[in-house]
Amino acid sequence: MDNLYFTLASLPTLDPAASAPFASMAAFWDYVDHVPEEWKREFASGQPSEPSVKSFRDWDLSLRSALARVRLESLPWKEQESGIPSEGGEWMAQALEALDQPTPLDAENYLDDLRWSFLEDLGQGHQFDQTAFFVYVLKLELLQRRSALVQPRGLEVFDGLHAEVLAKTDLNIPTGEKS
Repeated sequence: MDNLYFTLASLPTLDPAASAPFASMAAFWDYVDHVPEEWKREFASGQPSEPSVKSFRDWDLSLRSALARVRLESLPWKEQESGIPSEGGEWMAQALEALDQPTPLDAENYLDDLRWSFLEDLGQGHQFDQTAFFVYVLKLELLQRRSALVQPRGLEVFDGLHAEVLAKTDLNIPTGEKS
């Protein structure tokens, strides 16, 4: 694509410590409306042909598998058969480190830092090509996801799920209040 240089040069710099420069991924895709429609469709479908995206998604699956294994091994029962892939063994140390974080948000931030670092490595040597574009898109997705992790919204979702579970069960859970 001839205009890829200009597209990439016009994009705001992404900083893992800052908020995303686009309000949504839809706003980003509108901004880069001249990239091939095929790229947009493939990325939206989760099956892009770009090797850097596949490489990142495979690596992320491996990391998530390691996390799932570590969580499973911490359970008191181990007789159950898990459907967790055996891959991800090389990421066990990072998975343990993530689970050792003081809060779930700290664990997510730690994992996102690992993801950002992987994308930085993936983008080495690519500045104005298709790989650089998709590395940018993946980083932007990370920032978009991180901006969605806000405590009031998280508590709202948790309270909703908690109420739904209580409504479906016959549990009478004491609240600590005297009647």
